[in-house]
Amino acid sequence: MEVVIPDSSNVRRQLTRWLLGPDPKQQRYVLRTLLAIFGYAVGTVIVETARINGLAAQSRVWLYDLIAMTGSVVFYGIVRLGLARNQPDPALTLWQMVFASSFATLIYTLFDQIRGALIAIQLAVVVYGTFNLRQRALWGFAVYVLLSMGGTMFVLCHLMPDRFTPATEWVHFMVLVMLQPSVAVLGSQFGAMQNQLKKQRRELEAAVARIQELASRDVLTGLYNRRHAMALLDHLIKAQARAARPCALALVDLDHFKQINDRYGHSVGDEALKGFALQAQEVLRGSELIARWGGEEFLLVLHDTPPDGALVALARLRSALQAQPISSTQSALRLNFSAGVTSLSATESAAQTIQRADQALYQAKAQGRGRDVVCAEIMST
Repeated sequence: MEVVIPDSSNVRRQLTRWLLGPDPKQQRYVLRTLLAIFGYAVGTVIVETARINGLAAQSRVWLYDLIAMTGSVVFYGIVRLGLARNQPDPALTLWQMVFASSFATLIYTLFDQIRGALIAIQLAVVVYGTFNLRQRALWGFAVYVLLSMGGTMFVLCHLMPDRFTPATEWVHFMVLVMLQPSVAVLGSQFGAMQNQLKKQRRELEAAVARIQELASRDVLTGLYNRRHAMALLDHLIKAQARAARPCALALVDLDHFKQINDRYGHSVGDEALKGFALQAQEVLRGSELIARWGGEEFLLVLHDTPPDGALVALARLRSALQAQPISSTQSALRLNFSAGVTSLSATESAAQTIQRADQALYQAKAQGRGRDVVCAEIMST
């Protein structure tokens, strides 16, 4: 009998999804809650140890355990199930910190010998969320802790001075005064660092997106370049395999472009290329792809358009070019072009489709230019 050993990485992924949830952002929120629960668990170990050694009454230990367990279950359930996902803070960080601080104030009144240790544990619970609060909320929470805990110390040392001696309470309060603002300051600095890192990340992402955009565009015309056009064409062919819809491809060559450069100069030639790009984008608005293929050649992909429809669109483009001057210095100069037209097919590669369009373009130029030729033959893969 063959023994199947489960993949440990898969087991870890399944355990993570079960414990933290499927959403990566939610997982971070749940992890914060689990860190707080760990603090409560450490506190439970301390009070149980104190009970065993006669330093804490059993009823008070049970009360601590009950409150800690209830808070842990409630907050974990809310965050894990995403019940607060529409809130500004889906992790309920401030609410968890207020609960932990209020809990710390309560247990301070219940335990004598070990209350200092428990305060440290609750402070650890609070610290996990300090670095996730905005500065105003952070300082507001610090004031709440000082008032609630300080007020409790003041009342206890006056009502029960035998258990809560004024000298001891003053020492505890001074420790609180030094620690809580320090944590708030660190949290503020950490928050400022986080904001700066987020800003730098956004700027970096914008820069990368800009670089990618520049890398995919032709500098002169602003159209997609050949490399990016091929990538888009591969994507369109894959889309054809999923849902077959008519899609025409045209390879366009500007007629006698070399003569324009030779006679009028390259600046006029550049104007001609930019003029064609502008007219193509205007006339063929809604086209799937318009790209500069190289030199004076352009690639056009017309979605939801059969070859016959592409011929109509190319005729409109030719008329628009004939009606508009292409140069500010040569007002009588007009552009014309030849085009090879074919259909996109899911059974062909992008290179094969381009080859068919190029064959049709060759025929159009051989027949006298200024015309469009359709190549309908599908090449075998």
